[in-house]
Amino acid sequence: MDFYLNRGGRNEGPFPLYELRRRRESGELGGSEHVWREGMTGWQSLDAVLAQNPPASQGPLPPPVPAPARKRPSNQGTNWGVVTAYSLFAVLVVAVTIYGVKFRATLDSSPRRTLFQPYQAARQQQQEALAAARKPVTWTSNTLTMAEAKKIEARFTERQWITGYQEHGDHSAACDAEAEQFLRTWLDRLNDVDTHTNLPATAQLAENLATNPACADPLLLAATAMNSRGWSNKTMRLELALNGFENSKYNGYVRLFAALQLRESVAGQTDRVTALDAKALTFFREALGDGSFTAAEQEVCAEKIMYAWSKNFFLQNGPATVQAARDAGKTFEWLALVLEGQDEINQTWKARGNEFDYKVTPQGREGFIINLAAARKACSRAWALDPSLPMAPSEMIQVAEGDSGIEEMRMWFDRTVMAQIDYPAAWSTMRNGLRPRWYGSLEAMLEFGVTAANTDRFDTVVPGEFMGSVRDIEIDQQGPRTGAIYGNPEVWLYVQRVCEGYLATPLSAAEAEKWRSRYAVAAYLARQYRVARSQLEFLNWKLAASERLDWGVDLSLMNQEVAAHTSPNADNVAAAEAARDRGDLDQALNLYNQILAEQRIGPRVRQFARARAASLDTEIHLKTGEWVDFMPDPTNNLTWSFVMGQPVFPTNGVVEVDGSPGGHALYSRVRVGRNFEVKGDFEFSKSVFGEHRAGLVMGMPEFDSKHGDWDWYGFQIRQAMNGEQTASFSVGWSTSTVTNRVVLHEGINSFTFRLQGDRCSATVNGRPVFINQEAPGPIKASDKGFLLGLGAYDWMQEIVSYQNIQVRKISP
Repeated sequence: MDFYLNRGGRNEGPFPLYELRRRRESGELGGSEHVWREGMTGWQSLDAVLAQNPPASQGPLPPPVPAPARKRPSNQGTNWGVVTAYSLFAVLVVAVTIYGVKFRATLDSSPRRTLFQPYQAARQQQQEALAAARKPVTWTSNTLTMAEAKKIEARFTERQWITGYQEHGDHSAACDAEAEQFLRTWLDRLNDVDTHTNLPATAQLAENLATNPACADPLLLAATAMNSRGWSNKTMRLELALNGFENSKYNGYVRLFAALQLRESVAGQTDRVTALDAKALTFFREALGDGSFTAAEQEVCAEKIMYAWSKNFFLQNGPATVQAARDAGKTFEWLALVLEGQDEINQTWKARGNEFDYKVTPQGREGFIINLAAARKACSRAWALDPSLPMAPSEMIQVAEGDSGIEEMRMWFDRTVMAQIDYPAAWSTMRNGLRPRWYGSLEAMLEFGVTAANTDRFDTVVPGEFMGSVRDIEIDQQGPRTGAIYGNPEVWLYVQRVCEGYLATPLSAAEAEKWRSRYAVAAYLARQYRVARSQLEFLNWKLAASERLDWGVDLSLMNQEVAAHTSPNADNVAAAEAARDRGDLDQALNLYNQILAEQRIGPRVRQFARARAASLDTEIHLKTGEWVDFMPDPTNNLTWSFVMGQPVFPTNGVVEVDGSPGGHALYSRVRVGRNFEVKGDFEFSKSVFGEHRAGLVMGMPEFDSKHGDWDWYGFQIRQAMNGEQTASFSVGWSTSTVTNRVVLHEGINSFTFRLQGDRCSATVNGRPVFINQEAPGPIKASDKGFLLGLGAYDWMQEIVSYQNIQVRKISP
């Protein structure tokens, strides 16, 4: 197993032991460098490791050479790549050091030294990070909030859609009154101002309008497309809208919107995307000249071009977009500068790549420096033009992260939040800079969350940034996410303060539901079951949809488990769970059967005990190594959670899944572990598009990638629209994937899949697809919490059926 080598803060590994020994003996290494590999409890000096692992015939090692003095990172010319490489080293060191260290039981006024032990070599940098993290947030009466910024955007969107329709729409059409009602309802709900509670869902209103033959207005078609059910309806309506705009008087903004939304729908069609990009650039120029965007709405324009539905377009057409803004003249100078700054930041990463620093080419390094300097120039000029707008200083936080350090990051952060206290990008970028992999430590990450909570600005999302900091800390710690961090007394105290602070503030019904749900989940993870129950009772035992995912743990039985732990059977439930956690499956099953034998237990407690008993029974059979049936049952799905798509059971032993936008996914709560083999059959439905996918999901399958964290693998078999047939093994449903061709049959196809640790072997219809294939990236799901299910990514909402699925455990 190779060793990671760190010299002077730079990661120069990994290397095999014999190579390290050769370099030490040749004088290339001095012996005081630090090395680490999986299985070691911490970093050790190279000489110490070499002494512990002598060669077959070892002569005396040369005397150690003193390590060179560490230089503090300069504010000039520091490379993001250098920081990235150092950070990968630092996060390993800090994580190994910190893992298992408990938070202090109570808060006091003294520094939180006992929370974390900073790595000595980076102490000065980490002290600077702590100072930056602890600095209070300041604002004035002129500082904007997100709510006020949303009002500006709401006025903008109303002018584009409603006023646009009023001025240029066909009001002689029979659908006219229905059309304006739909537009108002859609925009109000989009802006969280829903006063239309007696109306059907927006998707139903859109469907009613779009299927009305009298509705041929291009603006209405574009709006209904965004609320369509299914990829095909959305694409068709956007195509019709774009064609209809050619002979209309509508302005450039709605044309741009339709073109770029269609671009996203046909992203895999290269020629079509190229043609739509050309149209979009024309429409963007029109929008800057026809009054779609005013000088006062430049930041709204930039947000939509850089971050919203135009993001992919801007990534590929940044220079042309910047030039269009420049050509619009002095009125849009600020816009041109922030677009230029963000494009240079994007080009910085294109030039450098995402490799470790030692793998970056000289050309990549040079491009990195040049692009970052250009970004600094453009963004700082934009801020000087109008310090009241938060976007330019927020971009400068990214620039400082790459070429300066945490102190300058904090300076630009302060300038951003002075303009808008809750500007999301500023908080997320600053949190990232405080990670051990950049300039900070886990302690600094927590302190920044405390700083956010201490603002008491519950009229904004700022105190809630504490929860984001806790999430980031959990991700950066070594090992899988378990939610145990919420049980640490200091963290729990601030969770309570933040959640109760929001609930004591006048909130909309949706916001109150969100914070009660968040409080309930955090309390559940902290094992504060009484608190969790009180919040669930307020919610009528139904979590807000936005809070069911992204916790890193399976919450599908949370309600039932909370009910069980707060019932008269709580002691027996706790004993059963303890036996299950320590691997005593027979004892756990016996205890749950005793609970089920009692006459007076509540329905949620009974449901939880039955689900646990069913899962334990399967896990006991899996321990023998025998094949176990692994299919959801039409009458008793005690062990399965249906996440995406609608399951149908046409016959016994078969499950059909009608996909939802994004695909289909269902997983078993049975803990299969990282070493298993699964086999079965699948069949695709007939389709006019010819795009189908079937597959497996494994690990901790949370299907929310908004943070880019995938703690599960996907195995997918695909029939593409162009006839290509492939199988892939990926980290989640991300682009970190390995793919090979397969041959599929009409009708039923068979597959096998074998996972040992992080390597897989697979066949489709008896032909090998992968043989001991290493996973394209790591996941952090633990063996004890490793789950298995059926699922595949698919925007076509096609139907796939599974049958004869069986699984067995194998040796590591």
